[in-house]
Amino acid sequence: MESIIKNIELMYTPYTKELLIKYVNLQYEEDADFSDESLKTELLWLYENNELDRLILAEYLDSDALKMNISNKTKTNNASSSKPLTQQRLSTLIKSKLEEVDGALYDCTVTDYQLLKSNNGLFNILIPLK
Repeated sequence: MESIIKNIELMYTPYTKELLIKYVNLQYEEDADFSDESLKTELLWLYENNELDRLILAEYLDSDALKMNISNKTKTNNASSSKPLTQQRLSTLIKSKLEEVDGALYDCTVTDYQLLKSNNGLFNILIPLK
């Protein structure tokens, strides 16, 4: 499998490339590199570290962010039917990031957050500290 990933041409796997772009967007934000070589390197790292599930998580977060953005534009209140699911996914993402930090303590209950879309189409998650 590793040799397949190393030699893959992403132009022939558009869905994989799309997932990688979403993942890299969420992972690196403004420092993201979307070149095919960089995406292939990221894919290989995810595979070698048994972290391919992060691609799926990035897809979910991106999808919910888009739905929430559209929903917030059409509704004046902040209540949304997808908010509990989004909170769960945000908690999972926060937990996965903080597990990599030695000695980090975290509370996976996200009760208040905002999703902001930048001019270049990236979403930022703002979680206020209490």
